[in-house]
Amino acid sequence: MTVDDSPYLVRRIHLLMNDIEGVDFLGNASTLPDALRLMDDLKPDVAIVDIQLDKKNPDENGISLLKTAKEMFPELTIIMLTNFSMAPYRKRCLQLGADFFFDKSVDFEKIPSVLKKLITTN
Repeated sequence: MTVDDSPYLVRRIHLLMNDIEGVDFLGNASTLPDALRLMDDLKPDVAIVDIQLDKKNPDENGISLLKTAKEMFPELTIIMLTNFSMAPYRKRCLQLGADFFFDKSVDFEKIPSVLKKLITTN
């Protein structure tokens, strides 16, 4: 599943996933509450999460989601995919349990290989 407020990016990720045998796109949430609900309902193996989610509620961001999701669903693999790739964000996300941290502008193409690797190890 994805957690991002950009329909364009979600579509790009969905298209990437379509080309990987054994990977199903379960859906997208664009807010923290919707993401937690979707995680609870669908029980995904992987969530690809953006840091900036709801500009109206800056406290409800991908970092908050990461923290809560890792507490509620410790087995969930979380890939942070963001434009906020500066060192403090990377460090905080990894401290909170992010399994991967990618910059949208330079690391986007790493997603398929990570997903394929996750399939073969599970």
